[in-house]
Amino acid sequence: MEPKKVLIVERSRATREYLSGLVRTHGFHAYAVNRQDELLTHLNRENRDLLLFGPSIRMEQISAFEEVLEREKKALPILFIRNGKEALGQRRVPDKANTSSLPGNFHPDDLK
Repeated sequence: MEPKKVLIVERSRATREYLSGLVRTHGFHAYAVNRQDELLTHLNRENRDLLLFGPSIRMEQISAFEEVLEREKKALPILFIRNGKEALGQRRVPDKANTSSLPGNFHPDDLK
């Protein structure tokens, strides 16, 4: 059986590398991008099993996040790490979305 493929979107290089290492430690393939336009290009080319949005994703980027959700026919699971300053709960997420978020007080070291 082929390992699950996780696409990580995070601006901070250090956090992106940390999350990639964490995903690999759990036996999954990790692919990381740092910009929203790279995300859309990558999703159009490759099939992924999970999208992991790091804490640097800002509210103004949520519109592209919603676009990905609406376009994705198989309800790709999405994990969104909130940064504690902005809340995903204020935005409408499509009904068919398979989305979870970690709380604002989440710290990546908690996953070790």
